[in-house]
Amino acid sequence: VELLSAAESATKDEPSPFYRCGGIVRPATTSKQASNFVKHVGKEEVPDGWDAELLDYATAKALLPGLQSGTDCWPEEDEAFAMYIQKGIVIHPERYLKRLWKACRMAAEDGGGEARFHRQRIDSVQEMDRYTAVIL
Repeated sequence: VELLSAAESATKDEPSPFYRCGGIVRPATTSKQASNFVKHVGKEEVPDGWDAELLDYATAKALLPGLQSGTDCWPEEDEAFAMYIQKGIVIHPERYLKRLWKACRMAAEDGGGEARFHRQRIDSVQEMDRYTAVIL
């Protein structure tokens, strides 16, 4: 959330939003995925407010009016069809990364330094220890 705030602060004059709060609805695309939702939702430790809930098809369709059931998905209205994370944030990746990069450049200039973009394959988390900040 801090990086969202930094990107937003650096680009207050930008007209188009790059994120939306208000939750994420993730419909299952296969029956296997729906089964995994049922298997894991509500059964794992998560921070307060970040827990997910299962939605049936009718509820998911009410939140996503264009939603259609696929042939491999759960077609029954009383079955788990989607997962909803109330605190989820939907992000437009391209807009977000452009604005975040602008925020990085501005912060570096204000501190008398420079920001550098470095893209590489990471095989181990330890490889990231040498960086001040890492965005995955």
